[in-house]
Amino acid sequence: YREVELLQLPAVFIRQATLQLLPDGSLSTLQLTLRLSDPVDTQAELDIPALGIHARAIAVVQGRAKVTLAARPACWSPARPMLYEVTLRCAGDAVTDRIGFREIRTQGTQLLLNGEPVYLKGICVHEDDAVLGKCSTEADLRRRFADAKALGCNFLRLSHYPHHEQVAQLADELGFLLWAEVPVYWAIQFDNPATLADARNQLLELIERDANRASVILWG
Repeated sequence: YREVELLQLPAVFIRQATLQLLPDGSLSTLQLTLRLSDPVDTQAELDIPALGIHARAIAVVQGRAKVTLAARPACWSPARPMLYEVTLRCAGDAVTDRIGFREIRTQGTQLLLNGEPVYLKGICVHEDDAVLGKCSTEADLRRRFADAKALGCNFLRLSHYPHHEQVAQLADELGFLLWAEVPVYWAIQFDNPATLADARNQLLELIERDANRASVILWG
């Protein structure tokens, strides 16, 4: 009930790239983590035009790189869902994304977004519709977010499985915080090593898919 994408890739390609604020409280340092499909030595380039970042000759060793860059982005929040156009090039491959930069952390029993307390007001959402079933369209997703906004929500729990990747992308754009889940709940045999390994793998795959989504603040 979801579309399939076929990607034509070069021999060596960008398997994973994450870009986020370093969680040090300063809101002034970006961290890029890059992983290629093969353990090659090469160089990468990062462009964020709106921040004046044009990083060249980023060293990639054995297919991996991790660098920090000084930057002062406007922090993403539900009140101001600021997104930046980002392009990363390496080994003949290129990826582009729209990324919001924010810091989420706890202080005692408080949840802090960009250093300020945030109170979650939300609902649980299933990827289901009376007419469309589980075959969601973008228009349907936008209608759900509009309904949540009308209810006064700033937060959605995506129950109980990975929703379409467009959900988190739209939440980034529209300014919603998300709790994203894998289908591991109720009668789960965690004492079974194969079950636990499957659950961990599902969660790791979800985190890898949505690592650049500012909207996702909880992995469930």
